[in-house]
Amino acid sequence: MRSKRISLIATLLGIGISVGLSTLAPNLPYVVGGFMYLVLAFLLLFVMKETNFVPDKREAGASHLRSMANTWLSGAKVVRRSPLLLLIVVVTIFSGAASEGYERLWPTHLIHNVGFPQDGTYSMAVWFGIIAAISTILGMIAVRYTEKKVDMGSQRGVSTSMFILTVLHIAAILLLALAPSFGWALVGILLIGTVGSVSEPVYSTWLNMNLESKTRATVLSMMSQSDALGQTAGGPAVGWIGSRFSIRASLIAASVLLLPILAVFGKILRKK
Repeated sequence: MRSKRISLIATLLGIGISVGLSTLAPNLPYVVGGFMYLVLAFLLLFVMKETNFVPDKREAGASHLRSMANTWLSGAKVVRRSPLLLLIVVVTIFSGAASEGYERLWPTHLIHNVGFPQDGTYSMAVWFGIIAAISTILGMIAVRYTEKKVDMGSQRGVSTSMFILTVLHIAAILLLALAPSFGWALVGILLIGTVGSVSEPVYSTWLNMNLESKTRATVLSMMSQSDALGQTAGGPAVGWIGSRFSIRASLIAASVLLLPILAVFGKILRKK
C-alpha cells in the first residue's frame, strides 16, 4: 500500500507538470515524457544490475516468442494442478479485456457523447488534467483508508475487498456509459479511478497469498501474459462493438467483461 501511495503522489506531480507543459505546446508533455523514459533506461542500466540470475539452459538461444511460449507452458503446468490458480487466470484475462476497452474509449466518450461544460473557463487539456488530479487525490485517500481498515493479512478480508471493489467497478463503468450529463460522467470516471487505485495493491496481495514461493515467479510471468492476452483479445472486440453500435455500448460491454471476475470472488467467499 505504501508503494501505491508514493506512486500516486508522483502521478499527481506529473499531472501538474503535464498540464503546464500542454499550455506551451500540445505535444510537449509527450516529448518530455519520452526523454524521461530514456534517462530512466540509462540509469537502470547502471543502478539495477542483475547479479544473481542463472539462465535456464533450455532458454539459451531461444527466440523471444519461444521464450514466451515456454513461460506460458511452464505456468500452465503449475496452474492446471490448482483450481484456484485457474480462477486467477480467469480474473487476469477478463480484467485485461475490460481495462483495455474502457481505458481507450472513455476520453472519446466524454468528448463526443457527453461533452465538457461550455462556459469556456478551461481548455480540454486542462479539464483532463483536473479530472486526473482529482482522481489521483481520491485514490490516495482511498488507499490510505483501505490500509487502515482492511486486514491485508486475512484471506477473507482481502477477498471480500476484491468482491466489493469489482461491484463498484462495474457500477462505475455503467454509470459512465449511461451518464446523461457531464456531472454524472465525472462521478463515474472518478469512481473508476479511485477503485483502480485501491484494486491494484489489494489484488497483488490476494495474488501473492495464493501462490507458492517456489512457483511464484513462473506464475506471475504467466499472469502478465494472460493480462496481455486479455487486452489483445478484449480491446478489438470492445472496439468493434463501438464501431458497430456506439461507444456507450462498448463501455457497457467492458462492464459485462468484469462479471466473471465478480463470480470468481463470490465463489471464493462462499467456500470460506
